[in-house]
Amino acid sequence: MARFRPLLALLAAFVSGGSVFAALSIEDVGGKFTLALPDFADMSGVTWKGADTFYVVRDGGATFADGCQVHMMATERDAHGALVKKPQMSPGVVLKGAHDAEGVAQDPFNGKIWVSDEQDTSIREYDPETGEPTGRKVPIPAFVREQVRGNLSLESLAISPDGLTLWTANEEALVCDGPTATPQRGTTVRLMRFTRPDGPGEWVPAGMWAYMCDPVGSLGALNSGVSDLCVLPDDSLLVLERECSYETLGLTRIYRPNFTNATDIGAIPALKGAVYTPVEKGAPLFSLRDGDFFGGGIFQSDVACYEGLCTGPRNADGTLCLMLVSDGGAAASRTKWGITATARTQPYVRALALRGMDEKGRTIPALAKAGSAPVAPSENRLGVGGFGRGGLRATGAFGKTRGELYGLDADYQYLLLADAAYGLRLGLGGSFCPRQDAALSGTRFAYGEWRALLIPERRLTDNLAMGMRLGVAFNWLNARSAEFADDTAFLAQGIVGLQATYNLTERLGVYSGVDWRLGDSANYGSSEDKTEVDLSGWLWNTGIFFTF
Repeated sequence: MARFRPLLALLAAFVSGGSVFAALSIEDVGGKFTLALPDFADMSGVTWKGADTFYVVRDGGATFADGCQVHMMATERDAHGALVKKPQMSPGVVLKGAHDAEGVAQDPFNGKIWVSDEQDTSIREYDPETGEPTGRKVPIPAFVREQVRGNLSLESLAISPDGLTLWTANEEALVCDGPTATPQRGTTVRLMRFTRPDGPGEWVPAGMWAYMCDPVGSLGALNSGVSDLCVLPDDSLLVLERECSYETLGLTRIYRPNFTNATDIGAIPALKGAVYTPVEKGAPLFSLRDGDFFGGGIFQSDVACYEGLCTGPRNADGTLCLMLVSDGGAAASRTKWGITATARTQPYVRALALRGMDEKGRTIPALAKAGSAPVAPSENRLGVGGFGRGGLRATGAFGKTRGELYGLDADYQYLLLADAAYGLRLGLGGSFCPRQDAALSGTRFAYGEWRALLIPERRLTDNLAMGMRLGVAFNWLNARSAEFADDTAFLAQGIVGLQATYNLTERLGVYSGVDWRLGDSANYGSSEDKTEVDLSGWLWNTGIFFTF
C-alpha cells in the first residue's frame, strides 16, 4: 500500500489547499509500551542521546516531589523501527532550578541538554549527568515572556542535527496574538528560531513565523496547541500538535510546514490586526488517537497525551526512527445524565518511522515507496445491520403499484489508501431478505445481492467521516404469486450513494448509507399476464461496525 501514498498525498494537499513537499510518510510501526505510574508520570519531552538511548524529561507535576527530572531511556527496536520490549529507564536526575520542564534537546557539540521551562518561559542548558545548569540561556524576547498565557508557554524544543539552529514555540497564542483554540477556529502560535555560529557561540534570534493550530474538539474543549517540534536531516521542521478535549483527548497530529511564502513576524509584537502570511501546513503526515477506551472499566478510559517527539537512529530498513512520549498521571471527568466518565492519561512510549529521507537529508521517492508497513488494524471495518429497498414499481394487468423490501445487510470495508483526513476504501458486501409481501399485486418476493464498492472518504472530525459509494451490485429477485410458483430474475445494477460513519469507541461505531440503484426491470409471470418490476430506486442501510 505504501507505493500509493505519494499519489494520495498529492490529492489530499490539492483538496485542502496545502502545498506539497517531496514524498515523505510517517508510519506507525508498532510496539507501544506503558511505563509505570507514578514512577514515570509527566513525561513531557524526549531527545536522542545516541545509539538506542534517549533523554526523557518530566515536567515536575504533582505526582512526585523531586521537581523536574531527566532520565535515560534505553530502547530495543526491530529492523522496521518497532519497539520490541519495554524501554528501560534510568533513575531520574533532578534538574536544579527548573519549575516546569516541557521540552528537551541534546546539544550535539558538548552532549549537554537544553530544557524549555513553561513556568518562567526560559530555555537553559543543563548537565544531564548532574542536573546542574551551566549558566547558558536562550534569549527569549521580552514581549513573548510578558504575553504568554499560564501553562501555555514554551512547550516545545528542538535543535538541528548540525547544532546551529534551535526551534521553540508557545503552546497556544500569546495574549497579544489572539485567542486560544475553539471548536470553530484554531489558535495562532509563533515558531521561533535561534541560530549560533558554532558550539561555544551564543544563541541569537533568527526569525519567527505564525503557525495556525487545528481547532479543538467540541465537547468540553480544553486546548489544542503545539506540544513539541522536531528537526529532520534536511533542516525542515516537524510540528507535533496535541489536542485535549473530552471528545478527542490525546488526538495527535504531525505536520511538516512550508515556510516559503510565510511572513517573518519577529518584528511584529502583536498579531491582532496585523497583516501577515502564516506558514502553510498542508495535510498532516501522521494522525493518531491512542489509548484504551475501557482501560479502567466501562466508564474509565486510558488515553495518550503525546508531548514529546524527536528523531532517533536510522532503522535497518532505511527509515528514520521517530520517538513519541506521552504525559501521564492526569485525569479529567465529565458527568452527563448522572453518569461520570473519566479519562486518564498514561505514560506511553511509541515508535514511528519516517519514510522517504536518507541520512544526508535527501528526499528519495524510491525510499518512500520501498517496503510496505502494515495498515493499522483499526483501519478496516465490518458492518452489520439492516436495509430497506424502496422505490420498487410494478406494472401489470392490475395497473401500477409501489412496494418495499426489508432485510439484513453486511459490509466489509478495507482501507486501500490513507493520508490525513482522506481515504479510499474497497467495500465488499451483501444484502438478503427472506420471502415477504412487498405490497406489489399480491406477489411475495425474496431478494439478495452481492456488491463491490469504491468509497472515497473524508474525515470531518476525529469521529465522523463521510464517503461516496460508487460500484456495482449483482442481485436476484425471486417472485411467487397465486398465478405462478417461482420466477427469478438476475440483474446487475450500478450504485451511486453516500455513507456516514461515526466512531463510538476505538473498536465500535455506527454507520448509515443511502444508494441510488441504476438497474433494469424484471419480468414475471406468463406472457399473457406479465408483471414488470422496475428495480431502480433507493436502498438505505444502517447498523453498527467493528474495526480491527
